[in-house]
Amino acid sequence: MIISREGFERPEIYRSVFLILGRNGIIPEDFAKEFAQAAGFRNVLVHMYEEVNIDILHMFLTERLEDFDEFARYVAQYLDRSS
Repeated sequence: MIISREGFERPEIYRSVFLILGRNGIIPEDFAKEFAQAAGFRNVLVHMYEEVNIDILHMFLTERLEDFDEFARYVAQYLDRSS
């Protein structure tokens, strides 16, 4: 929605959404690069779940879930600025 609203380039793949938001200052670019990896992990979970490395899944669930809260904070900040 933000990408369409702002007229940013259209993402070709799911993980590009976060990279585009980072390049355009909606979220910090370094965070965007890291969070884009989570999008790639989501694709593995959905489409290739037989190949999921249990250790990586455990690390993601125990160490990276806070990234979603951080992303939500950045989006909320954008909404505050743009309203």
